[in-house]
Parts: sequence; structure tokens; C-alpha cells
Amino acid sequence: MRLGRCPAERARPVVVALWTAALVAGVGVVAIWLRLGLPRPICRLRAWTGIPCPTCGSTRMIEAQLVGDLLGAAAWNPLVFAVLVLLGLWLVLRGIRSLFGLPAWRIATTRNERRALLVLGLALVVTGWAYLVWHGVGGPVG
Repeated sequence: MRLGRCPAERARPVVVALWTAALVAGVGVVAIWLRLGLPRPICRLRAWTGIPCPTCGSTRMIEAQLVGDLLGAAAWNPLVFAVLVLLGLWLVLRGIRSLFGLPAWRIATTRNERRALLVLGLALVVTGWAYLVWHGVGGPVG
């Protein structure tokens, strides 16, 4: 892997704004949903098979985050929690870069490195899913 600067045309502050808006809107919808006392979404995979899906516990994770219980949030779904934290950090760093006009950076990878990253990503999803199955985390089944 090599770290290098992006060409000027690749730096797009609009992308940062859209991702930030999507993240804030998603959390906002969950916050309003829970504030209104509406029922949590039903996990269809768990309802059909009894096995939680890889994102089970995410609604309760966000609910725990909204009240400031970060350890409890991480326990509901560690993989989704980590992805959201990393996405938030990425958005903050991209926003700072865009705000101050700093150069963009990218990581160049070879085909074998991309394959290895794909295998690592799949292993993380399987590990996160195994955690949910082992700890009995899951959404309501009806």
C-alpha cells in the first residue's frame, strides 16, 4: 500500500456534506422514533430463523449512544459501533480538510492487497455476527 496525494479534482467537499447529512439524519430518525415511543423494527432474519442478522442490536446501540452509554452501545453491536465511530472520525477529518483547503490523501493498493482487505472485511463481519449469536443479541421477533 502506498499513501499519496489525490489530484485536485478528486477532493469533493460535497461528498463530505452528503455523508454527514446522511449520518445525522439517520441518527435523528432513530432518536425521533424512540422519543415517540414507536416499536423497534423487527429483525426479519431472526423472526424467520431465530438467528440475528449482522446488524441486530443497532437500534438499541444508537439508543444507548443517545443517552451517553458508549460501553453499553458497543456491547449491543461492536462492529456497527466501530464502523459508525470510524465514519464519524473520517467525516470530521474530511470536513477539517475541506474547511482549511488541505490536500486530500489516498491509499493506493494492488489487486492482492484489495483481495486481502476484502477477506479481512468479510472476516470482521463474520466475527461480529458470531459475537451477536454468542451473546444472544437481536431485535424483537414479533
